[in-house]
Amino acid sequence: MLHSNLNLIKSNYIYLISLTIIVLKMKKDSGYDWSKNQVDALTSFTHNLGAGNLKKLTENGTRGDEEISDMLLEYKYAGGKVREGLIKRREAELKLFNEGY
Repeated sequence: MLHSNLNLIKSNYIYLISLTIIVLKMKKDSGYDWSKNQVDALTSFTHNLGAGNLKKLTENGTRGDEEISDMLLEYKYAGGKVREGLIKRREAELKLFNEGY
């Protein structure tokens, strides 16, 4: 049991690192000057929506921070419907992106 729990923790950690790498690559390739809080917010966003939507959110690295901030709350749909849980998640990511912890 302990061995399987350690494997789960390890795989979750590797997954989180890979998401962070995706965001940091976008930061580097597009010349963003994102803070740790902004990287954390976009890592959460990427975990929920995928790297393709990170590219859409940033418009392939051409949007500024203010535009990204404005667009975050647009990602509140699942199955064509607005979902309360997604609104709350995006609001939390927005707060983290703009204000930090």
